[in-house]
Amino acid sequence: MSIKFGAPKGILGLVAILAITGSAHAGPKNGEEWLEQGKQFAAQKNIKKAVRSFKKASRFANTKDAATIALAKFLVDNKDVQTAMEVMSKYLKKENPFSVEGHLFYADLLLTKGDYDTAKKEIQIMKVLRPTWAPGKEIIGLIAFHERKADEAIANLSYFLKENPKSYRARMARGKTFLLLNKTDDAVTDFKILSEQYPDDVPVFELLGDSYLNNRQFAASEAIFERLIGMQPEMGSYYEKLARSQEALGKTEKALISYERMIQYSPSEIEPAFHYTEILVKLGRTPAAEKEWRREVSHDVGFEPAVKSLLNVWTESNRLDEIASLLEKFCKKYPERTWAVTQYTKLLLSIEQIDRAQEVVARHREVTTNLAEAYVLEAMVLRAADKKADALSLLTKANQRIPGVAAIQYNAGLIAEEIGETDRSINWYRQVSGDTKLLFQARVNMALLFEKMGNYSESIAILRSVDAPADQRVVIQKKITELQGYGATVGGPANYHRVPASH
Repeated sequence: MSIKFGAPKGILGLVAILAITGSAHAGPKNGEEWLEQGKQFAAQKNIKKAVRSFKKASRFANTKDAATIALAKFLVDNKDVQTAMEVMSKYLKKENPFSVEGHLFYADLLLTKGDYDTAKKEIQIMKVLRPTWAPGKEIIGLIAFHERKADEAIANLSYFLKENPKSYRARMARGKTFLLLNKTDDAVTDFKILSEQYPDDVPVFELLGDSYLNNRQFAASEAIFERLIGMQPEMGSYYEKLARSQEALGKTEKALISYERMIQYSPSEIEPAFHYTEILVKLGRTPAAEKEWRREVSHDVGFEPAVKSLLNVWTESNRLDEIASLLEKFCKKYPERTWAVTQYTKLLLSIEQIDRAQEVVARHREVTTNLAEAYVLEAMVLRAADKKADALSLLTKANQRIPGVAAIQYNAGLIAEEIGETDRSINWYRQVSGDTKLLFQARVNMALLFEKMGNYSESIAILRSVDAPADQRVVIQKKITELQGYGATVGGPANYHRVPASH
């Protein structure tokens, strides 16, 4: 019986022609000759004659199996994988279900397509037909590798590699599997063997270099990435890994040069570029770091490490205009980022831009997931606009909506105290809990209010109950001593500082 194909399509559309014209041509006399001729035509990229020859060879019993597989492989080589799979599927079902080589090749095709379940069925057939066959073990290992079944993958791939030590894909898969298990030494062994077998293979050297780097073999990784740069001099990631190796070896200046090359060829890789600025700062080269931070922010204004670094540097040099410009851009694009909105709002309030501050915090409340902070910010703006009653009303509503938030309760107590509602203020301070810093400050403020009212015993009791930070314990004890003597000091010592109404 000969191979039967479906309707002509792709390369196999030629089979229909061959069925008509094949008998008109003289040629080889047996299957081996037809098969060999097919291989020759395939090497010459003569599609029509190659398909014809494989078709002829498949009519002979002794070459039917090899010819069908050769035809399928030829289809794969010509990027017609789907037709190749159809050829093998039909052949194995209708022509020769006992073809071990056929099941192996079909399983390999299924593996390539990512159809692991069907490939496993072919594997089961192979296990029955030839249970200890090394090529079958390779496919089993490769499927296990893709399914991240590391132990099964290593066992089967190792079995195959004993008989086929030069197999690229089996050793590559086993090396990657070792990496998954953090067996870096074993991975290095596999990749090193591959690098010797394939001295121009970039992926092999990439994995070998990464393995050395992860294994803290920095001299070895430096050598590998220098070699890779020689092979692909415009690959920015190689310079970054070379820089990491050089930095670990104490070659700081060389590392900086490598980072600069990385930035040149991969300008969008801003996270490793930021690490480059950290080295510059340690070396006291802040202006150079600032230049790089500016570049990173121009690339992505939402890259917080660079944004915060610029804000810190500009704050130290009092460059409020640049701070305002950057915060404005950042908050406009990322209105949900509370830390930036808080800084920008405070800056606006410092120059009495209350209307603009109100716009910023109003937009922030629409998009933030931290409503408590948003309410506190709005209250801060209302307080700055001398609308303290409105601020207190807002915080009261916020506490009803989100009960138990220390920042809301503390700031409500502070504002109530500022407008002279002492009892209400004390009640708010009593509710504060959870936040250690605000809890301490709320208790201190409450003790001072009782002192102002002349209730020294209550003030003493509150101060004794506080869990004071180490730097405040002496001050607290001094205050308690004063109150025990019904001290004349009505306020508190000068080094009591109230937390502002912005947490």
